[in-house]
Amino acid sequence: MARWDGRGAGGRVTKTGKRKAGSGIAVRRRSARPDAEPLGDGAWAPPVDVYEADDRYVLNAEVPGVAASALRIEVFGTDVAIRGERRYDSVCSEESYYRVEGVRGPFCRIFSLPEALDHATIQAELADGVLQVTISKAARSRK
Repeated sequence: MARWDGRGAGGRVTKTGKRKAGSGIAVRRRSARPDAEPLGDGAWAPPVDVYEADDRYVLNAEVPGVAASALRIEVFGTDVAIRGERRYDSVCSEESYYRVEGVRGPFCRIFSLPEALDHATIQAELADGVLQVTISKAARSRK
């Protein structure tokens, strides 16, 4: 199981994948490639910027209104999946809205990166509606 170092909102994810008190984003190393799940009619796709530095990849996903506890990151080989769900406000039921223009529901984005990743160095931070996932390149892949 990959670890998240607990920077920003949330806490540390243990090797077993259980969240400690105050944790937010679940990070899992998978034994099989992450597959997109059928997401239904409410599915949406947040925009994601992916860039490469000398020693790491960074993914910035725009997810305003998504709680850290509703986010999950999965990594297998060179594939990274970001999953989550934007929910309706708990104060107001879905039936009592007069008009809904914001997108709600689950999402899943999967990215294949060109080089091997160091799964033990995954970091995730959620701040101001932007999820930043940083993954170091494996030592043999660094430039």
